[in-house]
Amino acid sequence: MTEEEGTTFLNVDLEVISRTPLDPLVRAFGRKVDVLHVGPWGRRYGAHVEVAGSGYRGNADSLIRRLVTLVKALPRNARRLWDTAQSRVFNVGIEAAAKSRTFELRLEPETLMAVAGVAGCIVITVYAPERTDEAPTAPERSRTAKERHPSGSPDDGKRRTSLRQRTGRTTRTGR
Repeated sequence: MTEEEGTTFLNVDLEVISRTPLDPLVRAFGRKVDVLHVGPWGRRYGAHVEVAGSGYRGNADSLIRRLVTLVKALPRNARRLWDTAQSRVFNVGIEAAAKSRTFELRLEPETLMAVAGVAGCIVITVYAPERTDEAPTAPERSRTAKERHPSGSPDDGKRRTSLRQRTGRTTRTGR
C-alpha cells in the first residue's frame, strides 16, 4: 500500500476454535472455502477459512452472508462441531493507511441477525499500515510477545504469512 492509498477492506475470515478437531467441519465446507489453517491451535483446535477466491474481492457484508449460508448448509455432524465450538468468529480484516482520515465499513442489520442466528460473532481486525523502513523502532523491538500477538494464539504469525502469500506484499509479523 502506498501513502496515497486509503484504508482498505481486506477479507472476512471464519475462525472456529474448539476442544475437538475441526477437520470434518472444514471438509464439509468443501471447495467453497479456502483453508488458511486447520489443526492444533494452542491447547485447542482451530479452523480458519475464507470464501473460496474471495481475496480482495467483494465486501464484508456479502462475504459474511456467504459464510453464514455455508454454515447453515452444513450436514448434521459438521453442524454439531460448529454448534459445540468455543468460538465462532467472522473476522473482518482491514488494512489501515498511514494517512487515512476515516474509513467506514457498513454491515446491514440482516447480516448481523444472520451471524447471531448461527451463534457467531463479528470481530473487526485493523492491521497497521505497511512499514517502509526495514529496521523496527526501539519501542517496537521492546514490545512483549503478548502485545505483538494480542490473541495469544501460537499461529498468528502463520495467518499473517498467509495474507502475505495471497497479496505478494511484505507486512509486519503479527495479526
